[in-house]
Amino acid sequence: MLWSVVLRKMPWKRRGVALCFLGFQLLLSGCLGLSGGRDRGSIRYFVLSGREERSPAREESFVPECVICLKRVSLPAYLDRPQLVLQGTGGKVIVSGSLRWGEPLADGIGKMLRNCLERRLPQDLVLVAPWSSATEPYFLLCPTVDDLAIGSQSARIRAHCEFWDRKGNNLLGIKRYDSTAARRGDSAEDAVGAVERLLEEFGDALGEDLRRLRAGELDLFSAGRDRPARTSEEAAAIVRKIQLERPLAAAAVMPKSRPIRHDIVLEVSSANYITIDNLETGGRIFSRKMKAGQTRSVPYEKPVRVSASQPDGLLVNGKSVTEFNRLEASAFQDSAE
Repeated sequence: MLWSVVLRKMPWKRRGVALCFLGFQLLLSGCLGLSGGRDRGSIRYFVLSGREERSPAREESFVPECVICLKRVSLPAYLDRPQLVLQGTGGKVIVSGSLRWGEPLADGIGKMLRNCLERRLPQDLVLVAPWSSATEPYFLLCPTVDDLAIGSQSARIRAHCEFWDRKGNNLLGIKRYDSTAARRGDSAEDAVGAVERLLEEFGDALGEDLRRLRAGELDLFSAGRDRPARTSEEAAAIVRKIQLERPLAAAAVMPKSRPIRHDIVLEVSSANYITIDNLETGGRIFSRKMKAGQTRSVPYEKPVRVSASQPDGLLVNGKSVTEFNRLEASAFQDSAE
């Protein structure tokens, strides 16, 4: 509508130029719109999966021989992106516009490494960051992918992994990995398949090197890059100490049965100031003034001690304050033993 008004007011000689310009704009916007539609519709997503077999299901009473914690995989900046990064001629890096990862690449690699370690070390428990703050691993693995080159004929991975003791205070060694896998075709699926085979090989090598570390075969490990090097004897002594501390670490890592939840029913016959303290930690879980005739239920899981400004005017679960505290103290002593 606006263009028609403008054209009517233009001289005849200028109308032809304006119409040509308008037609070019419409043609250009149509081409860009079609091209953008094709690009958006052709985006394909891939998720790293690897081999289908998994370690057998574990019973609730399963106690691991070793607890291994795997930190999040570190990637160079050019790989840490949603798009697949391909290698062109002359070392050129090509960021694909239509091939993308369905999850962060570091997370996908971490899951594959965990699966490989579980298959390789079925008697151990493998955890991937983030894990519970109460977890104390026997060994801490810090994998880094230095380069992942996906070429037209093959794919190559260069990586290294730092092996640390349970608290991350002692660097036991660094192992470097370099492997190449041929592509089985020209499709994107073949490229991702080559990457999966490389990561499976990386994960299997990690498991084997960890087994050798625990066996005292430390000659495979090079010295730390920016930390003091440790001799084989020093590293072996650290490993022996880790083995001796297994029962303590297992107690911190293995899931414990959830404490039974109870309710304290407070029945007040005269005005009272009531407090409830945890016998184990000494922390206060309840503190309140209550009026005569009030009843209140307070949930708790571990033995407690109830105090009242007027003990004679309070019943706790139908018992006197003194009787209730005696039973709770007895339960606390039994649990401590």
